[in-house]
Amino acid sequence: MLKRQIETSLELLFMQSGDSWFILFESSDNLHFLQFAFNSSQGLFFDFPLKQLSSEAEARQAELIVSQYAKVIRSMEDGNPITDVRSFENRENQVINAELGFDKKSAASIAYLIFKNIFKVGENEKIAVTIDR
Repeated sequence: MLKRQIETSLELLFMQSGDSWFILFESSDNLHFLQFAFNSSQGLFFDFPLKQLSSEAEARQAELIVSQYAKVIRSMEDGNPITDVRSFENRENQVINAELGFDKKSAASIAYLIFKNIFKVGENEKIAVTIDR
């Protein structure tokens, strides 16, 4: 059910036209989230703030999941790449980003694996989904 909810939500996002769309997936406890920006000319851009994680191991696991589908960029919120990944203590302003183009399947896999393996959301749990501009 979790994976199907994510896939269906991404399908709805792709039906939108124009720029500056986003989709936000949020756990039912409101403690965890991830998001994708979307525009009809460039596709999806994954954005995952690290401040919600409790360890460098979780951050590395998230990077590993995303790297299976796209080139991962760990950066500061200002967009500058982080060259020293040992700076997890400063995670308040760090994000993992990846450009996915129009690959809905990879986007769904990333979201599903992060919710399941890092956030520990159960297969039958519902998550909140917001699609907006």
